[in-house]
Amino acid sequence: MAFVATCGGAELTRSKASVPVIAGDYVHIYAPQGDVFSGPDTQDLKTGTYYASWQPNDHCFVKGPDGRWHAFGITHPESQPGQRRHQGEYALFHAESPADTVEGSLTPQSWADKPKVLAPAQRPGENINGHAPTIVKHEGLYKMIYGPCPFRLAVSEDLYTWTPKGPLGIHEKSGRDPGLLMWKDAYILAYCAGNAVKATTSKNLVDWTEPVEIYRGDVATYQCESPTVVHRDGVFYLFWCLWDTANKNGNGYDERSFVVCSDNPLDFIGRPVIAELATHAPEIFQDEKQNWFISSVQYPARGISVARLTWK
Repeated sequence: MAFVATCGGAELTRSKASVPVIAGDYVHIYAPQGDVFSGPDTQDLKTGTYYASWQPNDHCFVKGPDGRWHAFGITHPESQPGQRRHQGEYALFHAESPADTVEGSLTPQSWADKPKVLAPAQRPGENINGHAPTIVKHEGLYKMIYGPCPFRLAVSEDLYTWTPKGPLGIHEKSGRDPGLLMWKDAYILAYCAGNAVKATTSKNLVDWTEPVEIYRGDVATYQCESPTVVHRDGVFYLFWCLWDTANKNGNGYDERSFVVCSDNPLDFIGRPVIAELATHAPEIFQDEKQNWFISSVQYPARGISVARLTWK
């Protein structure tokens, strides 16, 4: 299917939108290793038990003070046939790159498993799940926002030790998969809420505006998961992953993601799809040379894969 990059809006009459394209093959950088489940017990998982196969999901990338790249995200022991999905999504996986550049770290299964972070025992009194982190460096600290709602904050000096700081003051009953974009003097936090994408803004990561709906899927069986908003050459692009109960797998999961664009990071309503990409729960990020990359989880391999992203 061919897409035409037309977004509309006054600003886009002065700047041309581009179509993002995955360039070349994915590199399977991170394959999770076996580990002991930290608990608490679930229907099928037991605290203190070693599970050989783990399944990651929504994740993020950040470069640390050690010069290495780090990935954090949802993880849990892989579900067996007949077991309930998503059990034990408590602690977050932590993977570290083998080199101090993204290019130098694009080698198969080279990212090292580090000790998991923010297990429930490290954040007493919180909602037990630990979901979909997004991380920025702000006022000398790495600050992680994670969900599901109520979204919460944790801080770190080195990316290895995290201190929970409690819930954010965002008035949202149901939401997950947060992603941060810094634009001008404010942070934009986009997240999924059913088949809609919502967003709220803050200048200090403390005080947040009332959430607004910025996009909605146009099919009743869709949910817009893993939203990511990026800015390039005067245009904003919203990437979102499809969850569709009508798909061929029958369980909602899909390796299709879609892209819409706008001149306004808080309004993608009614924008046409300009690209369909083969990726699940993608993260879009730039390296030290401002080259673009896209990640995918559980497709085409179990774990995290990364490919180069070009714009046409």
